[in-house]
Amino acid sequence: MGEAESRKRIIAAAGELANRQRLERIGTEALALHSGVSDDEVRLIVPDCGILSIVIFQWVTHNLMVQIEYAALRHKPPLEVLEDIFNLHVDFLVSHPELPTLLLEALAIVLAVCLLSLG
Repeated sequence: MGEAESRKRIIAAAGELANRQRLERIGTEALALHSGVSDDEVRLIVPDCGILSIVIFQWVTHNLMVQIEYAALRHKPPLEVLEDIFNLHVDFLVSHPELPTLLLEALAIVLAVCLLSLG
């Protein structure tokens, strides 16, 4: 299994586990067990919850932007393109219902790390 597939499995596992506990309390062992990715590979990809937060944001950004770019490049009137992009966001969240909670928790972790680094 490649790194991209491992990341996808780890993020899916984090989403499922986050339904039962806070993101910052999810350990690499639980991610490995739930995702089917080896412990070592999980530690390599997401050594801590701060990195897990960044990986989640990157995954969402990449997957949503690919769809948005496709919608924007179709030759349609601008208002239809905006409507398609709005619908893509809705469809994306409907197909990944754990994401709003997961993203809010990830954002809180990233902000806390930034605030701590400021002193």
